[in-house]
Amino acid sequence: MRIEVFNREEYRDGRVHRLIDSFRNHEGINIDDIRIIDVYNLNGIPFPDRDALKEIFSDRVVQRIFTDRFYSLEGSFEWDILIEIAYKPGVTDPVAITVKEAVKSFFNRGIPSNASVKSAVQYLFKINELTQGNVSETDRSEEHTSELQSH
Repeated sequence: MRIEVFNREEYRDGRVHRLIDSFRNHEGINIDDIRIIDVYNLNGIPFPDRDALKEIFSDRVVQRIFTDRFYSLEGSFEWDILIEIAYKPGVTDPVAITVKEAVKSFFNRGIPSNASVKSAVQYLFKINELTQGNVSETDRSEEHTSELQSH
């Protein structure tokens, strides 16, 4: 089961401002807007009550939740670039560990030994039209080379 958690339109995710500022100040990229979706992939964990997922994974006031649906396809946000970042297999995923514990605690029972939980974060970028194609790779290379030569 794939669970996507995202803020309602009227409640902006605080991480968005930090990312937009970071791209603008450090990379010189003008981003119009970003949506951040927290993703949880749960396999082999039975959920007798899907409404319980909202209780475990989201703040009902501020956030919405999709199960086995994709915000990137169904949401109202028009995006240009989608990036999903997840842990590689074998690398400790601290969010997934927390999710397992939350599920155990909520249902007051263990989870099957073959169950797996993985987390990811999806970023949907709306790029400023002035940024798109504004600087070619050649321009960037020449700019970087000239900076190196002047130091």
